[in-house]
Order: sequence, then C-alpha cells, then structure tokens
Amino acid sequence: MRRVIVLTVAVLLVIVGMVAYQLSSRGEGTCAHDYYLADYVPATEEENGYREYTCLHCRDTYRETVPMLQMREDVALDAQEGENTRSYNLFTLPVYSMSGRNIVNPVSFEADLLDVEGYHHKNCYQLLCSNSSSDPAYQRWELEGEYSKVDGTIYMREGNPGSFWLEFYDGEELIYTTERLSAESTSVSFSVDVTGVNFLTMYGKSQGSMGCWIIADQITITKNVGETVESREGFENQQRE
Repeated sequence: MRRVIVLTVAVLLVIVGMVAYQLSSRGEGTCAHDYYLADYVPATEEENGYREYTCLHCRDTYRETVPMLQMREDVALDAQEGENTRSYNLFTLPVYSMSGRNIVNPVSFEADLLDVEGYHHKNCYQLLCSNSSSDPAYQRWELEGEYSKVDGTIYMREGNPGSFWLEFYDGEELIYTTERLSAESTSVSFSVDVTGVNFLTMYGKSQGSMGCWIIADQITITKNVGETVESREGFENQQRE
C-alpha cells in the first residue's frame, strides 16, 4: 500500500512540474520561441499576402507581409513570338482545384532547404511528388487561354530516394513531361507551351519512393498582353485593301 502511495505522489509531482513548466514558458519574455510557418496567403496584383508564424511552445503568432505581386513586363517585342508578355510566379495564381493534400508548400527564408549538391534554397517552394494512382498529387489552374508558356527548374532535395518528375496536362491531355530528377540528375529545367490551354494541371510524380518533396525556386508563367505583330500586320493589310 505504501508503495502505491509513493508512486501516486511521484506521478502527481511529475504532472505538476510539467504543468508549471508549460505555464512558465507561456509567460511573457520567458519562452524560447520556436516558430514554424503555420499559414501562408500569396500576394496578388490587388492586395498583399502574408506568412504567419506560430511558436510550437506558447502559440505566440506573428505575420510577415508578402508585398503585392509585381509584374515583370517586357517592353520590347519578342522577335520570335512577336508579342508583349508579362511573367508571374505560377504558384501565386489562384488555384482552381488540387488534390486532397496541397502539393505546393512555400518555404520561409529561415527554413531553407538543402539540395543533394549542398546548395541552400530559401524563400522557395517545395513540390510533393507521389507514386500513388489512387491519391495523385496535383494542382490545377484556370488559364482561360491567356498564357503562352511555363518555365522553371526543379531540384533534387537532400536525402530523397528514387526519381521524381512533373507532368503537365491540358484538361485530360498530357502536354509535357519533365526529365527525371535523381541522384545522377540533380536539377532539371523545362519550358512548357501552354498556348490556348484553359485548364492547366501539374502532377508531381515519383518512382522508388512513396512520396517526397522536391525543390522549386521559381516556376514562371508568361501571359500575353497587347497586340501581336502578326495581328497588327493583318489589321494594316485590311486597312490598305
């Protein structure tokens, strides 16, 4: 009986100590904050976004503003395509639909990622790649035929087994497959023609792995703006006729 009482008292003391520690850690100025990225809202052309960080211990929260999306506009006409263009980060476009788990995850400046070559990637994105046919990892955007191409580079994340690649679809039609990332091919650059595409879907695929993240510093999508050289020439010819 005495042993039971002693054990009960010991357990109670441990519980009281843990509670006291938690309460003291929540006191102002006493918590050694360990923040993680808890929420993210991308910026748009109309308003700022934000990154929200929360402490693992005391749940203290603060936000960092992501400035309103700035467009990069090419003033000069492209000699090959004959058009004015504006480029955006693909992942700042509004998402039409996605798989049950979001395959695009922003990474803060502090929580940088390491690729297999030992290079650090900060303020970037990581993309989920899965080999599951029943639960594929995808994200879909409605482009309404207003964009011309998607460009980017993906990197093999440190510690990943297997191989990884991206597939791009126009509706249900496969239009582009990137080369595969692996220990032998640690980075892959690509350019996808999305002219006339209404719904663009990006799948993250893997082989030899149940599912891992890869690194994408930036994937840009180019939007056509203004008249093309061809359309202006056609208009001028009509006027002359």
